[in-house]
Amino acid sequence: MTHAPPLTEAELERSVHNRFLSAGWYPLKTDAATRVRGGKGGHIETGFPDGVFLLGLDCGLCLAVVIELKEPTKGKLSDDQVRVHRKLRAHHNIEPHVVRTTAEVDGLIRLGRTLRAQLDGRP
Repeated sequence: MTHAPPLTEAELERSVHNRFLSAGWYPLKTDAATRVRGGKGGHIETGFPDGVFLLGLDCGLCLAVVIELKEPTKGKLSDDQVRVHRKLRAHHNIEPHVVRTTAEVDGLIRLGRTLRAQLDGRP
């Protein structure tokens, strides 16, 4: 039995985006390199996770999941990413999820559905 090679970070990003979108989440790519740092166009801190995915609630608010994508075998967090992730946890109680597989994404999507059902009072 042969195993498929692990996904590259770019392949994982496409798959993650498509999985969340198909499940009704709104995807936001937050790559700091695409924004002017400190400029009028907005500011995303270097080291901020790759994406935020939003799932709407009946009350008009939403659930959000913050994701950092890494290759399964060799991807590691940079010093800036470690710093920002630590800040998100300590100051905002936000847990950035470091995702290396589509199975991890599927688990986050299931958790989001469960939480939405509880918050919206759905069966």
